[in-house]
Amino acid sequence: MENVMGKLEEKLSAPSSEYRSVPFWSWNDELDLNELQWQIHEMKEKGIGGFFMHARGGLKTPYMSEKWMKCVKACIEEAKQLDMEAWLYDEEGWPSGFAGGAVPALGEYYYMRWMECEKVRGYEIRPDEMILGIYDESAHFLGNKIEKIKTEDVWVYVIKEKMNPYYVDVLNSKVVKKFLEFTHEVYKKELGEEFGRNMPGFFTDEPQFAKLKIPYSLILPEYFKKVNGYELTDALLSLFEDTPDAGIHRYNFWKVISELYTNGYMKTVGQWCKENGCKLTGHVMREDSLLLQMQATAGVMPSYEYMDMPGIDWLRRRISSPLTPKQVGSVAAQLGKKHVITESFAMTGWDCSPEELKWITQWQYVNGVNRMCQHLQSYSIRGCRKRDFPPSLFYQQSWWEEYKIFCDYIARLGVLLTEGLSAAEVLLLHPMHSAWMLYDGKEEGPVVEFGNKFESLSQTLSDYHIEHHYG
Repeated sequence: MENVMGKLEEKLSAPSSEYRSVPFWSWNDELDLNELQWQIHEMKEKGIGGFFMHARGGLKTPYMSEKWMKCVKACIEEAKQLDMEAWLYDEEGWPSGFAGGAVPALGEYYYMRWMECEKVRGYEIRPDEMILGIYDESAHFLGNKIEKIKTEDVWVYVIKEKMNPYYVDVLNSKVVKKFLEFTHEVYKKELGEEFGRNMPGFFTDEPQFAKLKIPYSLILPEYFKKVNGYELTDALLSLFEDTPDAGIHRYNFWKVISELYTNGYMKTVGQWCKENGCKLTGHVMREDSLLLQMQATAGVMPSYEYMDMPGIDWLRRRISSPLTPKQVGSVAAQLGKKHVITESFAMTGWDCSPEELKWITQWQYVNGVNRMCQHLQSYSIRGCRKRDFPPSLFYQQSWWEEYKIFCDYIARLGVLLTEGLSAAEVLLLHPMHSAWMLYDGKEEGPVVEFGNKFESLSQTLSDYHIEHHYG
């Protein structure tokens, strides 16, 4: 015991970079090697353990260009000399997956897709419309090639396929592999021996199937039939309307979407990282309620299995129910993952104090997080850059010289939470599958009410200091 306590005291007195914060370092202007190296030394002096090299708005050095790679290599070498971690952010902006536009530029097969439902009378299909199904008021499938419903008195539901040419189909692993080809494969070739060593891995940010929409993919009909034994067209109207078989159709549909999302994106990226000797970290999109998860991922918890350091995003100056941090903390504890990271402080504003940052941090750490990714540190705040989800928690701040106190505090807190064991008394069953059956594509209704009850129960357990995990 004395030996264990001695090692813990040593880690607490001088936490290594493994426990220290790893902020987003916003590369948002013309990059200069001397300036980059100076900023790394500033981070080191303030107790920061590393950084994510992150292309953002305002960047003038072309993304993935020869100069970009030269800057990446120089920063990895500088971090190596200072015993810091030089991670890569995997995209030019966000959400991850489009490789700065290179993937959707390959053509329509790669586009993000979703569905919309419209109730109309006397419908005539236009040549440019992509119709997935037409249904009468009794929910009977009428087909998808009807040129015209002639009787003006007949109401029909028309379900259309829509596309976004600026983002990609993350449900399709072939599309995601093309993203890896344009980004991860290039970095591996360029970085050589440093890949997976002094450059530990990648941060992936907010991959999503179709925010606020019911998703579609070119691979969906075949996969749906393979899993469920019947045609997707038999289920489509139930996703939007309360048909007699809505519950079972919704469950079957969203189970397929959850599998395609988790396997298509996160498992594909996670396995690539594992096979190539690097790590995957980051977070997914819209983690903060059952409704929000239905609108981007169909459930965030399955994705965390494939991340070496799973994480969350926590925006604005607030705390909430335990849901978001406890989802990721539960998975990490149950699967033996050492670190859980949070991307925090975006949109807290330029006047947010270190005291408020500490308050936001503590609430997340008590609910399952143990490592910090500050959003963000701006290479420059010249012009419009100062308005990029502020603040910049960097040398531009008036309290920058005192920032080490905060960074040392969260590092020591991370040591304590990482080296200890989570002793949950209660397993609270997460109702994501119930949300599958309740969601009808709207921003209101039973799924919201049900989610609020679950969060209230979790909050009550926390109020009574009953430690619990989600299962």
